[in-house]
Amino acid sequence: MAIQATINKRRCSVWLGETSDRNAERVRDKIEELVKFRRLNQTMTLEVAAWVAKLPDELANRLAELNLIDPPNNVAMPTLVEFVDRYIAKRTDTKPPTLIVYKRCRTLLSAYFKTTRLDKVTVADAKDFARWMKTKKKPLAENTARRMNGFVRQFINDAVDAELLTKNPFKSKDIKVAVRGDANGFQFLSLTDTAKLIDACHRFTVATDRGPQSLRWPQNAV
Repeated sequence: MAIQATINKRRCSVWLGETSDRNAERVRDKIEELVKFRRLNQTMTLEVAAWVAKLPDELANRLAELNLIDPPNNVAMPTLVEFVDRYIAKRTDTKPPTLIVYKRCRTLLSAYFKTTRLDKVTVADAKDFARWMKTKKKPLAENTARRMNGFVRQFINDAVDAELLTKNPFKSKDIKVAVRGDANGFQFLSLTDTAKLIDACHRFTVATDRGPQSLRWPQNAV
């Protein structure tokens, strides 16, 4: 079976061999997307990139002849940072505060991994990155580093969902993501100081539309 596509204002045939009508329709849809990306000089989406990465050689060679994709041996797997950029760009549902954290995480990944391809990041690399965040020139606090690990894990889960990767290297049990309490930040009050605090609260006044009023606590509140 062959499908027809208009590429650079000319009709071209793409041979698929024996296949179902449904699969032919899917291939035609993806080819139309590739045509659009080339025409607008846009980077293909993660979904289309994953589809291209799994094409059989004959079809990939034909699409490369039509200048819709790079030659099979040069089909670009995005770098880790490029992938994260695409992920952030598509998350239009993200609230501004979360977007700020996403971009901070992206900056850390860029500083450490630079131009490393997404599929070349190993579990060992992921563990090294987790350690680096806490030992670099301006180290992150333990809980901040854990949060960043959690966001990176979220990013790369999307790469697995897009079938660019078969597993998430940042999902190692040795890479901690759960935030824990910091005992160094706790301060325990003595009974005397606690009594002083309660007494101060009793005497605290608040302004109302009738003027300052004493804040009255129930007798059994202490």
